Amino acid sequence: MKNVDEKIDIEISQRVGNIIKELRLMKGLKQNEVAKLLNLPLTTYNAYELGYNRQHAELIIELASLYNVTTDRILGIEDKQYVPLSIITINDEGMRQVHSLNNEQFKIIQAILNVFEPIDK
Repeated sequence: MKNVDEKIDIEISQRVGNIIKELRLMKGLKQNEVAKLLNLPLTTYNAYELGYNRQHAELIIELASLYNVTTDRILGIEDKQYVPLSIITINDEGMRQVHSLNNEQFKIIQAILNVFEPIDK
């Protein structure tokens, strides 16, 4: 289970890193400029953008303030009705695989589940 959790953490860090890079580029800033504004070493900020370092709450709040966006935007959940889900499957070799669902896939699964009546225990 730890490996699955680590993979999900890495995917989230990479998604957030892509978003903060996109916001930085939209603002016309260089990595070293943002690092200086946040009082961070350039290598640390670079690792946040690449998703190598997990972005902590304080950093996300500071970046939201810097880019004048919500923390939800930085986390990639703004304008989404559902938090992305993952399905874990086992491949032929017995290895776990994590598959992230987008909103459309989630809605399809939700519609299928709504066809069935709840089972009262």
